[in-house]
Amino acid sequence: MKTNRESSAINPSLQSFVKGINVETPRPTKNAVIYTRVSSKEQADTNTRLDSQKKYCEEYCQKHGYSIKSYFGGAYESAKEDGRKEFKRILEYVKKHKNMDTILVYSYDRFSSSRANTACLSQELQKIGVKVNAVSQQ
Repeated sequence: MKTNRESSAINPSLQSFVKGINVETPRPTKNAVIYTRVSSKEQADTNTRLDSQKKYCEEYCQKHGYSIKSYFGGAYESAKEDGRKEFKRILEYVKKHKNMDTILVYSYDRFSSSRANTACLSQELQKIGVKVNAVSQQ
């Protein structure tokens, strides 16, 4: 137990800072969903395999403090097609779950086949507070 003398030795501005901290309120978490995709058997057999993409995304989440809320993946779904079932599911999921911050992909070409399309989709998602991050690219 501290004496009055010990507590009075604490800097007054530090004391007011400490008094203002509410220890019962947790810090907000960063929530992410992971999207993995290959569009061909050749990709599935190389370093862009679904399990490799998932592993790198999970490592990124652990390193950067993300909580993984769900996984989405679509083997053999071409990004050139709008009818990708898993892609549609992930978009519906992030619209429905308002606490989602980020869609994580291994690389942006796993999200969309063109940079222009990725940029457009990313801008639309940012309007609802969701960003797209590629763990292998800046």
